Amino acid sequence: MRREEECKRISLELHDAMGQTLTAIGFNLSYLRNDIPDSCLELLDDIVSIVDDMSNQVRNLSHDLRPIMLDDLGLIPTLRWFLNSFTRRTKIKTKLEAVEFDEYRNENLEITIYRIVQEALNNVAKHAEAKNVKISLKREITRITGFIQDDGKGFDINKIFKEIGEKHIGLINMRERVSILGGTLKIQSENGKGTRININIPC
Repeated sequence: MRREEECKRISLELHDAMGQTLTAIGFNLSYLRNDIPDSCLELLDDIVSIVDDMSNQVRNLSHDLRPIMLDDLGLIPTLRWFLNSFTRRTKIKTKLEAVEFDEYRNENLEITIYRIVQEALNNVAKHAEAKNVKISLKREITRITGFIQDDGKGFDINKIFKEIGEKHIGLINMRERVSILGGTLKIQSENGKGTRININIPC
């Protein structure tokens, strides 16, 4: 989990240092509006727009590295935020069902499940040509079970795992993350029949 700790540190620095600095620059530029000649207003607007874009990029990068709200609010609210953002960006509908997570907190499990959902949905957006994704999570006495299922074009699993290449490293990383916690991750998919990722992790 050292990588996650480093991601958390960098994310906080991006959010607290760079994010706040860019926000301050944007405010200061806005205050100049009444003190500069009209001939410079268009240039000022361009600069403010660039700073706003940079702020958004820093914010998105910070969330991708380690969403701060995961520590503040927990897994399910963070997943709902991520899924809403995903749907706005891709137009792919998402549905989340979560059972018995109201007061549950476990940092290693939370970041693992979040990363799996994040990677799975990134793959859906890039490759699946899906219209809908369903995520189901259930906390039982000794384990967390669930699945991520899309209605996309699917793929040949045997072919994917026989190939060696960077484009498949996300699937391997998902399995490794779950394996570190003593769990299992199984992928079911067929051409034309979508993909389902099943997880089972001790808690």
